[in-house]
Amino acid sequence: MIYGIQRSMGCEDAFTVKLSETEKRRVRQQVLREPAVRESVEEMKQRLNLMKSIVDDTRQVMSGGAAEPRPKGVAIDGAMMGAIFAVILAVILGASAHAFQNLYYAVLKRFNR
Repeated sequence: MIYGIQRSMGCEDAFTVKLSETEKRRVRQQVLREPAVRESVEEMKQRLNLMKSIVDDTRQVMSGGAAEPRPKGVAIDGAMMGAIFAVILAVILGASAHAFQNLYYAVLKRFNR
């Protein structure tokens, strides 16, 4: 859009256009679709402090107050959990295989005479 404005002004090079500050602001608002800033720095500081206090209050409510630190030596890491689940899976598969083997022999014994 800026290139179209510059081209309509008769400029050959896109970087040689001299725009006034108000024209720059208008073009920036049109291109970026940013709202016009009419707040003072003090109002922005007040809003920022308000947002910080809201975030702090929300964190405090979500954590249930002061969080207790975890003990260092109790945590089980991912490798240990993987090994535990692998052993449990092996036990379940072994018990299932043993049960089906016993069922197979019982059926053979019953109907084979």
